[in-house]
Amino acid sequence: SGTGHGSAALRWARSLPADLTGHPPVVVAVADALRLAGDWPALRDWSASGTWEKLDLVRQAYAALAYRGLGATDRADELWRGLRNSSRVNGGQALFLAGLLYTWGWKDEAVELWWLAAGRPALALNALGALARHYQVQRDADGEFRAFRQLHDLRAHDPAIANNFAYLAALTGSGGPLASQAARANHERYPDNLNYLSTYAFVLLRDGRAAEALALLEPMATRLGDSPSLAFTYGLVLAGNGRRAEARTVLANIDPESLTTREAELLNAVR
Repeated sequence: SGTGHGSAALRWARSLPADLTGHPPVVVAVADALRLAGDWPALRDWSASGTWEKLDLVRQAYAALAYRGLGATDRADELWRGLRNSSRVNGGQALFLAGLLYTWGWKDEAVELWWLAAGRPALALNALGALARHYQVQRDADGEFRAFRQLHDLRAHDPAIANNFAYLAALTGSGGPLASQAARANHERYPDNLNYLSTYAFVLLRDGRAAEALALLEPMATRLGDSPSLAFTYGLVLAGNGRRAEARTVLANIDPESLTTREAELLNAVR
């Protein structure tokens, strides 16, 4: 049913014996065919039938979807609250259900469940990774920082995570000694990594040390084409040192839509 042929899958499912379609995995496949077909009355009735066994939470989710599609928001919200409450005590359920709801476009609900799962040590890495990807797509630097701050707590020695944590901390104004230390340590350990260099320079700039940031980046000015993050940071650093005309030239080809909204604000301020 995930191939975009919901109607065909539905006709196929309805041709099967009832004792087969009423149990997993076929009962779920039929429900998803109904979802893809947008047949909300049939999905409502289907979610009230069959034997879903250990997948009752999936049945409730499809029921909530059907009622929302029918405009019965009170019933849909009631079902959603039940799923959320049970997910508070079952992190695995929260993680699984969040992925399902996200594919349906229920992003706010999925995010809420991912944050619930992030509170469970065994599930936190996967949940926070999903949250970081979500906030990146949404261009939400504050959300990204919140996710990477916790990821850094979990994996303090992971240089890629430390880089994102330090950069987002500086971008959102949530920096401090820990973020500065992470950026400096990454640069010292991996001096040839342009992304880590860019982050360290950005942290210096946001700490009011624009001249130090410029001294760090100027030797790499010929490599701006190798790293979008280097070009972005170099342009901001030039502006921070009063060289705004040069900064506008460096930043001219950067698409604001490729940036978080906070980065876009910095870009537009220079332009």
